[in-house]
Amino acid sequence: MTEDETPEGPDLTGFPEVQHRIECGKFVCPGDENSRCHQYPGCDGEHERWPCGCEYVSHAECWIKPWIEGPGNLADSHDESDGVYALRNEEFPDGDVSWVYGEDYMLFQYIDQPEGVPSE
Repeated sequence: MTEDETPEGPDLTGFPEVQHRIECGKFVCPGDENSRCHQYPGCDGEHERWPCGCEYVSHAECWIKPWIEGPGNLADSHDESDGVYALRNEEFPDGDVSWVYGEDYMLFQYIDQPEGVPSE
């Protein structure tokens, strides 16, 4: 493999997917070490690309959670195209969310607009 090639990730279809949520102003993963989002390389994460070619292992933490909560403010990771507008973490209503990985960022949005949430 050359320096410009990205290695293939492992087949994770044997691991169940889980439904991520926002609850009480926090991103929540109901999964565990057997969930798909808890399978990622056991390396230090200092690679330019992911997958990085290192062996995937089970982890206690969901790999998505630090990306969503990393900025410290859910609004920084929220895709407002779902019609929900909030400025502070505690303003985000509870609800199921989907997420999109975009190379160097992660965005979430509500699957269904939560009830009682004013839109623009």
